[in-house]
Amino acid sequence: KTLWTMDELKGVLREETGGLKEGKEYRERKNGRVAMACAVLIPGLGQMYNEKPLKAAIALGLESYYLSQIAMNRRMREREKIIRDSFPPKSSPWKYHDGWVTEYWERSVDWIWWSGAVVLAVVIDAYVDAKLDDMRFKVEASASQGNVGVSLLVRY
Repeated sequence: KTLWTMDELKGVLREETGGLKEGKEYRERKNGRVAMACAVLIPGLGQMYNEKPLKAAIALGLESYYLSQIAMNRRMREREKIIRDSFPPKSSPWKYHDGWVTEYWERSVDWIWWSGAVVLAVVIDAYVDAKLDDMRFKVEASASQGNVGVSLLVRY
């Protein structure tokens, strides 16, 4: 004996998923932990898990930019070390290039911190998107007896 007819089951699923329209399929809720793990492994993968390709492209682009800045500053530091070491130690040109060695090192450390901040923001965004995946908003305007109002319905 069946507990529900197919139409009753569709109605229950529609109600549980926040009132999906006819023709839409039921889908499982997103898992915030999975989204976070994906975002940590590969920048933008958590956003792809949440079906947000634009956010994924932005996350991947930002993290790629920061990583390229880290690599560039480290490469420039190594070049300045080679130039610095071609001069006698503590000479004026040696000190000049040693200043640049220090500067490129400090820049790469700054880029590492900024990169960490971007990764943290991307991970938090993936988690929040996964948790709010099934949230539905409905805004309606209403007018009665000379009064105008707005109602907001949030289904979670």
